[in-house]
Amino acid sequence: MPGRPRNEAREGQAADQRHRGREDPAGDTFLAGYRAGAKRCNKAIQVEFDYSGTFIDQAACKEKALNQIADGSKVVFAVAGPCGLGALDAAKQKGRWGVGVDVDQSYLGSYILTSAVKRVDLWVYRVIRAAKQGKFRGGTNLNFNLKNAGVGVGKISKKARVPKAWLKRIDTLKKQIINNKINPPKKV
Repeated sequence: MPGRPRNEAREGQAADQRHRGREDPAGDTFLAGYRAGAKRCNKAIQVEFDYSGTFIDQAACKEKALNQIADGSKVVFAVAGPCGLGALDAAKQKGRWGVGVDVDQSYLGSYILTSAVKRVDLWVYRVIRAAKQGKFRGGTNLNFNLKNAGVGVGKISKKARVPKAWLKRIDTLKKQIINNKINPPKKV
C-alpha cells in the first residue's frame, strides 16, 4: 500500500525505485508488498533492495541510500529501524521521496511521502485489555495485518499532491486485500 501513491503518478514510465534494510521476515514482508504494489501500478518499474546489515548504524543506511540515489533511485523506503533514519536523511539531502516504516514518520518533513505503519500501540492495548478480562492466551504469535488494523499507511505528504481519486483507489485496494481478493506476497 505505501508504494501506491507515488507509483500511480509514474504509471507508464520506467521509474527506478530502490529500498534498503536488513534481511528479516517482517521487513521482507514490507518490501515484498511494496514491490507488488509498485509493479501493480507500473509493470516497468524497477524495484531493487539493498541490505545494510544493521538496524542501528544510521551512517551505513545513509551510505547505501546515497549510492542508490546516485544510481537513479527516486524513492527511499527505509525498512531498517533506527538505521533507516540515515537512509531517510539521504532522501532529504538529495531531494528524493522517503517512505518511513514502523511508525508514521511524517514528522521528519514533507519529503516523507508516507509510511508503512505497524500499529504496535493498538496491539499492546488489546493484549492488556485481554489480560485484564482474563482472556489473554500466552504462547501464541500475534498477526498484524490490514484486516485487524495491525498495519496501515501513515499520512501522505501534502507536497506530493496525491489526487483524491488515487486515495480512493488506495482505499479500494486496502478493501480488496482485507477481503482476500488481492494476496500480497510475504517474501522478496
